[in-house]
Amino acid sequence: MLLTLLSENSKRIKTKRALATILVGLAPTFSLLKFWVYYKFTPCPNFESIVWLNPLFGIFPGRWVHTFICDFIVVPFAVLLVWHYSDQLKQLEAKINH
Repeated sequence: MLLTLLSENSKRIKTKRALATILVGLAPTFSLLKFWVYYKFTPCPNFESIVWLNPLFGIFPGRWVHTFICDFIVVPFAVLLVWHYSDQLKQLEAKINH
């Protein structure tokens, strides 16, 4: 999505804005899911043996910053993308009306 920030097609911009809006909603949801899995399995001594949790959810036992930083970074960038696409649509409408 970042490679196609500049576009003159309003349909593509609306699609990208919808995808960024979905990211804004999904990032906190996945963060809550990761928090639940982190809380549930971190005290467990055999959490290290559940290898599929690390690549699937990005959960690192004992390193909560590494576990949650991606979700905390995604939300502001997705909000900025939604704002940018909304502004870009307004500029296109203004260009068409003039």
